[in-house]
Amino acid sequence: MMRCGGFCERIVDGKRCTQVATDIHHVVKADKYIKQHGGDEDAYFDEANLRGVCASCHQWLTVGEREGRDVTGCFGPPPESTWSPCI
Repeated sequence: MMRCGGFCERIVDGKRCTQVATDIHHVVKADKYIKQHGGDEDAYFDEANLRGVCASCHQWLTVGEREGRDVTGCFGPPPESTWSPCI
């Protein structure tokens, strides 16, 4: 969670959320990600698939996944040129 200074990594309306990251979100659902990695359960902890998010964003992402929305794009860079990656 510290790779972005401890702040949420979700992009909302083209801007990064400004809340403190309190939760960890699997970008690709954990069970699917583990299957993609040959059943290796260590993939659960692969930082490439984890994002630090605030509780509010984590709830939004989780509900979105349950409703069948693709939320994987919620972590890409916003359009403004001042953005710098935190990973």
